[in-house]
Amino acid sequence: MDWCARSKRIVHNLPYRTSSLRGLGAYMNVYAIETLMDRLAAQADSTDYRLRHLQDERAIEVLQTLRCQTERWQNLPRGEGIGCGIGFARYKNTAAYCAIWVRAQVQECVRIT
Repeated sequence: MDWCARSKRIVHNLPYRTSSLRGLGAYMNVYAIETLMDRLAAQADSTDYRLRHLQDERAIEVLQTLRCQTERWQNLPRGEGIGCGIGFARYKNTAAYCAIWVRAQVQECVRIT
């Protein structure tokens, strides 16, 4: 039996879909891009930084909506082991947009507060 026939049979018999598990590095690329964005925005408000570099109107609207919805929490105290951040993703070009704002406290464990 050749390799293609074997691999097709093996994939076919898995109890879950494999398409979501193989991404040719997409998740690693996003992690690298987001890490770089965080470092570049370290001296600025991360939302402002992103908005200054976006041209996609829908992405801008998503981030502005996130800012409005989280405004009351954005000025909470920060310090050693306490910080805030955003995550933003656009899936399959313009199929779906997602943004989240998080305040985390890191001591012996990580707590989302």
